[in-house]
Amino acid sequence: MDTTDTLLGSESTWNNGDVLDKLLRGELAALASYDLGLARVRDPAHRGVLLRCRGSHRERAWLLAHQLESLGRRPSLTAGPWGWLARLVEGGAALLGIHAALRALHEGELLGLRVYLEEVEVLSGPPYELVSRRLIPQQRSTEAQIGELLCSVAD
Repeated sequence: MDTTDTLLGSESTWNNGDVLDKLLRGELAALASYDLGLARVRDPAHRGVLLRCRGSHRERAWLLAHQLESLGRRPSLTAGPWGWLARLVEGGAALLGIHAALRALHEGELLGLRVYLEEVEVLSGPPYELVSRRLIPQQRSTEAQIGELLCSVAD
């Protein structure tokens, strides 16, 4: 391997790390949003859906953090600005009622899916495999579950 390959490999690792950390911050924001949503929802069946989705986001955050560590990168511990925005939107929606809170969660799921689909294109190697084969399908699943729950709850 020549110096150019080594440098490109390092650049690829660096780019992978930046993207994975961005995705991790999104997952941390989702966790904060689900915590707020769970504080508002009382129906056991609805809570079950939210808890399953929150668990999926928690698993994704762990997988992303683990992948970052394997690249020698330190994972973010907070959602940063995404977390603040998510708490603001979800907190305001929670004040308006369960339907608004679920709508805010669904919008977050749709945004998360768009981010995953955009960012997977710049990943390579094991991070690409993780995101494309595992995390995107999980994101599609949580989006669908929240979308179904939203449709089942009256305004």
